[in-house]
Amino acid sequence: MTYSKLLLIRDLSPCLVRPLLGWFFQPFFQFNGLKWDKLTEPLIYDEAKIRYSEEMERIAYDAVRFFFEVYRFQIILEGAQFDKNNADTLLEISKGRFDVGRIAETDLLQIELSSMNADDAIAESTLNLQSATEQLRNFLGLQNVVSFEVKIPSELPVVMIDPITALNYALKKRSKTLEFQGD
Repeated sequence: MTYSKLLLIRDLSPCLVRPLLGWFFQPFFQFNGLKWDKLTEPLIYDEAKIRYSEEMERIAYDAVRFFFEVYRFQIILEGAQFDKNNADTLLEISKGRFDVGRIAETDLLQIELSSMNADDAIAESTLNLQSATEQLRNFLGLQNVVSFEVKIPSELPVVMIDPITALNYALKKRSKTLEFQGD
């Protein structure tokens, strides 16, 4: 064991002596927390950086997911509106044909049912779009009511990634890998 002791400090001024007493104790053959921390803290720091990076990736993933949910429901709503227009046109034509006696009443009722189903599809698609828009708005932290008109770019960049390089990078940047090193 090592003991250090400092008993007093003398000031250069005459007749002023300030006593100071301090101890430092370091066992030789016992656990040294400072030395251990010097070894583990860099690993903990690296792990925290990687967890931060993973959290940013998760946030980006969620943003893309919410964006494409809004886009998907916009496309579904457009399709439902197109189907409703077709069903209404077919219903008008069928009513004229029924008045002339060219189709049976059951056929006309089937066409009316398809028109009503198209109304339900529009209502469901509108509700889904509103829900997806609300999720995206909440994710972005927007307080005001907004509507999104999502447009997809016409050209997408071509990205070529070597699978081996991607795997090595993923293993290197994964927080679980550093947890195994720390254990």
